[in-house]
Amino acid sequence: MQQFDEWAAVQQIYTPDQVRQWRAQILSKASSLPAADGQRFAVDLNAKLQVMLGAEARDARKWLAETLVSALDRRLAAKDQPDESAKGER
Repeated sequence: MQQFDEWAAVQQIYTPDQVRQWRAQILSKASSLPAADGQRFAVDLNAKLQVMLGAEARDARKWLAETLVSALDRRLAAKDQPDESAKGER
């Protein structure tokens, strides 16, 4: 569960309560499976978490944050500008 905890520490979408619930569900599911299935489940989960913790995912999170900030800045700047269409209606 180390990789899950690493992912939980960097993700910014889910609340700590949601992360705790998922962690408990994962542990419960893993412990209820036969040993071989539990091992496959753990390997599959770790592979997916490695992707989400990798450099490409980090770069994607950074790009998304920068893009959203830029879009928000443009939107706020546009709200500060007078509405040109209202001038033509007078």
